[in-house]
Amino acid sequence: MTNEIKATVGEIFKSDFLHVVKFDYNGIKLSMMSLELPNMQIDDKVLLSVKPTHISLSKLYPTETTISNILSSEVIDVQNGEVLSMVLLKAGKSMLESIITLEASKKLGIEKGDKMYALIKSSELFVKKVLK
Repeated sequence: MTNEIKATVGEIFKSDFLHVVKFDYNGIKLSMMSLELPNMQIDDKVLLSVKPTHISLSKLYPTETTISNILSSEVIDVQNGEVLSMVLLKAGKSMLESIITLEASKKLGIEKGDKMYALIKSSELFVKKVLK
């Protein structure tokens, strides 16, 4: 399944109505910011997800950014349409689909086999399912 990341809950912070949850994905730290949380605890296994339109791409590792989640990945496939491009990525054990503009795809010259960084804001990552 694309855009599913199996991770472990590491930390849960709560301030008023806002939650920040830290996850471990094969040694990579991921972060999620959310108003609501499913019933989960530290060390629970979860299935995280993100919409394809909420994954930005970069060929260079972004050193100065507010993006919390940066996943090193490899381009498995690129399908260019008239306006949009679908980029299929392998990030660790997960397959991610990013939908970007054709203009952005051409600007980066994205091709199969390229190393890319998938960028996901913490507010765009969500818990799809708690795996008990």
